[in-house]
Parts: sequence; C-alpha cells; structure tokens
Amino acid sequence: MNDGASPHELIDALYAGLNAIELARLKALFLPAATIVRVVTPMTVHTVDSWASGLASVFTANEELELSRRVDQHGVLAQVTSRFVIRDRVTKAPLRSGTNAFSLVHDGSRWWLASATWVLDA
Repeated sequence: MNDGASPHELIDALYAGLNAIELARLKALFLPAATIVRVVTPMTVHTVDSWASGLASVFTANEELELSRRVDQHGVLAQVTSRFVIRDRVTKAPLRSGTNAFSLVHDGSRWWLASATWVLDA
C-alpha cells in the first residue's frame, strides 16, 4: 500500500481511511498545515487534527462512497473533484450526497493533500 504514489491512490486511501475510521492513516495523507473546509451553514475551517477528532462520531453510523472523480494534473499540482454519497452503514440507505474538492501537491517523493473542501447537495 503506497497511499501517496499517485493522485488516484491518495484519494482511494482517503475514502478507505474514512470508512475504516483509521485516523492515523488519514492524518498521514495531509500536509501538516493542510486546511479542511466544510461549506455548509455555518461554514467551518479545520486543521487536520480538529477535523479528525470529529470523524468517529460521524463514520460510526455512516459511510461515504465515491460516485465519480475528475483529476486535473499539472506537473506537481493536481485538483480532484469527487462526487460522493453518504449512506447508513447498516441499511445502506442513502442519506446525503455532495462534492469534495481536493488540492494535491507532489514533493518529489509522494502526493499530499494540501486542502480538502466539501459541500453537501441541497
């Protein structure tokens, strides 16, 4: 498992880490100063640590599945847009859907998440 080998592997690792609630794995995907923005009223801006601290309460009952992905890569920069659905972990009933926007950078050895922004559909 090489979570930062490519933009696709990094995003695959993010979804896998979310659904398995693997906080250490998730934190290792982000640059230390990465920002995570939830564009829902009220909008919230998180550090990796403040975002990760609230994940267990959300993902114990729910899971996030990717529906589609677009990657625009320009050398050491990549922008990933990912549509997702949140569904009940037990019944598999869809609860909400939305869009993630990820900014990735390559440091010469691996890909990192520099920022993550998401919005839920109305």
